[in-house]
Amino acid sequence: MILFPSCSTARLKGVFTIDELVEELRGENAKDICVIKVPGSLQYVDFLVIVSGSSTRHLKSIAQYVISLHKDRKDARDKFVTVEGADCDDWMAIDLGNIALHMMLPETREKYELEKLWTL
Repeated sequence: MILFPSCSTARLKGVFTIDELVEELRGENAKDICVIKVPGSLQYVDFLVIVSGSSTRHLKSIAQYVISLHKDRKDARDKFVTVEGADCDDWMAIDLGNIALHMMLPETREKYELEKLWTL
C-alpha cells in the first residue's frame, strides 16, 4: 500500500528518494510496503516507510542491504546510519535522514499498527 503521490524529485536531505528506496525494497522482496508522507509541521522526516519481512533473517538482510547501499551512495555531508533494534527478532528501524524505515515481522506489524497511528 502506497499512500503518497509519486515523488521522484531530487533528494533534499537524504541519500535516497522515496521512489529509489521503494524500488530497492521491492528488489529485496520486502512485503506490504507502506509509504506515509509525514506532515512537514512535525519536522521529523519526509516519509515513513513500513515493510514486512518473512523472518528475522530476512529483516536483517533487508537492513544490511539498505545500510550497504547508503554507504555506497553517501557523500561527506551525509551522516552514517545504523540499524536500531539490530538485536531484536521482530522489529528494526533505520533513520535515513529524509526517510524513517521500519522493518517488521507481520505479527509485530499487526500488533503495533504504525500505519494507523500515522494516518489518523
